[in-house]
Amino acid sequence: MAAAMLAAVRCGAARGLSGSRPNIVWIMADDLGYGEPSYMATDSPHGRISTPNIDRLSSEGLRFTSAYTGEAVCSPSRGSLMTGYHTGHAYIRGNYPYDGHDLPLRNTDVTYAEVLRGAGYRTLWVGKSGLGWVDNSGAPWRLGFDYFYGQPDQAGCHDMYPVGYNGTDPAAAGRPTVFDNTTALYLPQNVGASRERCMQQGGGGCWYTHDAWTNKSLELIEQEAARQRAELAAGAQEAAPFALLVAYTDPHAGGWSGEQETGAPVPSDGQYGKEAWPDVERDHASVISNYLDRDVGRIVQALQQQGLQEDTVVFFASDNGAHNEGGHDVHFFNSSGPLRGYKRALFEGGVRSPSWIRWPGKVAPGTSDQPWAFWDVLPTFADLAGANRSAYPADIDGRSIVPLIDGSGAYNASERLFYFEFCTDIQPWVGGSNRKGWTHSLRQGDWKIVAFELDGEYMLSNLADDLGEENNLASSHPDIVQRMAALAKGQHTESALFPSHDCRPS
Repeated sequence: MAAAMLAAVRCGAARGLSGSRPNIVWIMADDLGYGEPSYMATDSPHGRISTPNIDRLSSEGLRFTSAYTGEAVCSPSRGSLMTGYHTGHAYIRGNYPYDGHDLPLRNTDVTYAEVLRGAGYRTLWVGKSGLGWVDNSGAPWRLGFDYFYGQPDQAGCHDMYPVGYNGTDPAAAGRPTVFDNTTALYLPQNVGASRERCMQQGGGGCWYTHDAWTNKSLELIEQEAARQRAELAAGAQEAAPFALLVAYTDPHAGGWSGEQETGAPVPSDGQYGKEAWPDVERDHASVISNYLDRDVGRIVQALQQQGLQEDTVVFFASDNGAHNEGGHDVHFFNSSGPLRGYKRALFEGGVRSPSWIRWPGKVAPGTSDQPWAFWDVLPTFADLAGANRSAYPADIDGRSIVPLIDGSGAYNASERLFYFEFCTDIQPWVGGSNRKGWTHSLRQGDWKIVAFELDGEYMLSNLADDLGEENNLASSHPDIVQRMAALAKGQHTESALFPSHDCRPS
């Protein structure tokens, strides 16, 4: 099937630098709400956040209104993206501390990067990881990536002006830092970073991680284009394509060096600087408009300038729903839009992403309400790369969405199961109260159930009629609840690290 799909992609296409197989760029925002890009925004008491580049680029591609993340928080969502499993089967099911860092993916976990590298791709990763540390199996260079530039540790990623370890001060040995592959960087310009200094004209000389991720991504695109041209000039029939993961930390709550979870500390609030809003809300709007949106545009522009635009499929997504952290109020800009809930909730607002795909000449502009999820990324990338099906486990939960992307075949998600589980203490329940516990949800077609505990009380919604999950239909459709509850149990395997009977919120 993969060969037939790829043949349809190739039909009539000019041979580009990477031949008939596309370069792949996945741009991921961190905690960007479903309703925060202005094209997705609904009524907000403070207006829409301006995202002209994301609006334009998404309009030139395929917008998804029912795209799902991998989970309602960071690490398990990224683990799902990498391995093709949902959190009922995955190894990482929460933000689990391990030896002072993040629970690492295992040596036995097959990642999309390993599959792509096995198919001849150059695999590159810039930005946030959250899937391990440099001295264990979750180090990016042990996950199939040829090159990594970023912050491996999730907690460290939220220090957006890191100093790092200078090699001599033992007190600084545990500081969050940036790695250029295996080399830890020391950034003395961030010593004493603060709002007063780093938000001066010109940034006050501070080193802001978001800018660093963008600059490195632009550099890599230029380098990869030059490499591909050189390979073709040397007589190669096809230049090796590349896959670039750009994992931004914005608009996650962050801090200055030594200060965590205090908003989104950007070098400038730009056009929002004069708004009579709390500092944290001006920062939040600016980090989306003036940094995330600006640099999504710059990355796509770089592809165009290097002659790679028609040879490259660009994916955009958020790792989970909008956050309500660091002083930011998720309702200030109506960040979840029409959806209920936000980050850490398994209602739609916690797990839907404002996703789109752009591939000029291959993907027709439009909008799709067909659901898919992060666990579909591995088989989708494998299909695009022409990788052998035996390159990854047969029991993954994902399936290729290439037919949905390029129209080369039928894609019908009506019978697919979209399952999530998570231990949370931020879960607005029936009547608006919060409940703490192990929660899980399942969507099939338009029906969705959410419950605490494996045998807990279920809430039933019909998303076609009630996108905001406001009405519990469980009592009027007990047959549907019973059927879907059985399906949900079938999607759960017990985890020693994330037990359903004694869960720890993360």
